[in-house]
Amino acid sequence: MSIGDVVQTNYGTGPYRVIDIERDCTCPSYLDALDVGGDEAPRSAPHMHITCVESSTPVRKRYGERELRWLSRFVETGDGRIVNVWNDDELFFVTSHDAATMLTVSGKFYDVVACRGRLDREVCP
Repeated sequence: MSIGDVVQTNYGTGPYRVIDIERDCTCPSYLDALDVGGDEAPRSAPHMHITCVESSTPVRKRYGERELRWLSRFVETGDGRIVNVWNDDELFFVTSHDAATMLTVSGKFYDVVACRGRLDREVCP
């Protein structure tokens, strides 16, 4: 994963353009930090915290706080997947063509080109 990549989540958010990556963080899980205390909580496996903006946001040097999105605690696996260290969340790379033709309806992603002219509401909005 690198800055400029476009990703979406398996739980229906995105697509996002990556603007910053913090690697090798070992912060504890949120619940452990609350239950045990920040300094005493067990450390997590090394992971990434990813700062993003919606892929449709114009590229510029600075972004407002309201434009930023965070994808936390992800790790790149040896088989090319990007998964969360604490749960089943996963990120998927989206090509620039895919991002340009992606339509989100009720949290689900649809390819606008594939859906054009389709009447099947189970497949396309």
